[in-house]
Amino acid sequence: MTHPIFDGLPNSLRRARTLLWSLPLTTVFLVGCSVGIGTIEPDDVALAIRQAEASIAQAKNSNLTISARPSLTQAEVKLAEAKRALDDKEGLIAFQAAQEAQLQAQNAMMLSSQATSFQKLLTEESKQYEAALSRAKLESEQNRDSARQIQDDLLALRREVENVRRDSSLILQDRAPVGWKPTFKPRENRCVH
Repeated sequence: MTHPIFDGLPNSLRRARTLLWSLPLTTVFLVGCSVGIGTIEPDDVALAIRQAEASIAQAKNSNLTISARPSLTQAEVKLAEAKRALDDKEGLIAFQAAQEAQLQAQNAMMLSSQATSFQKLLTEESKQYEAALSRAKLESEQNRDSARQIQDDLLALRREVENVRRDSSLILQDRAPVGWKPTFKPRENRCVH
C-alpha cells in the first residue's frame, strides 16, 4: 500500500520515504525503552526501604553490642536519606541508600554476633585459666603440706635416733664392767629448727 504520490519514485527515494516513516517510530521506541534503564520503579524503591526498615528493626531487637551500634546508627542515617530521596522523587538515590541501610543493619548484627562469640571465647578461656590456676595453687598447698610433714617426720626420726643412742649408752654403762668407758660419744642434735 503505497500512496499515489510515491508510485512513480525511484528506489532511492522509496528508501528515503521508508527511513522518514521509520525514524519517528524508532525514536519513540528507543525513548520508551530507555526510560527503564536509568530509573528504578517506585515499587522497587518502596520494597528496598521496607527491607531496610525490617533489617534495622531486627538489629535493634537483637541486643547489639557496643561495637555494633555505630553500624546501626549509619543504617538509620542511610534509611532517612532513602526516604528523603523518595520524597524528592530521586528513585535511584533512594534505592541505593535503602540498600546501603540494609547492608549496614546486617553488618551491625554480624559485628554484634562476632563480638558476642569473642566474649564467650574469652570467658571460656578465662575459666580454663582460673581452673588451672586453682589446681596449681592446690598442688602447691599440697606440696607445702607434704614438705612440712616430711620435715616433721625427719625431726621426729632424729629425736628417736638420739633417744636410741642415749638409751644404748645407758644400757652399755649399766652392763659394762666397772671401769669400762664407751668408745663412742653420742652425737649432738644438729637439727635446725
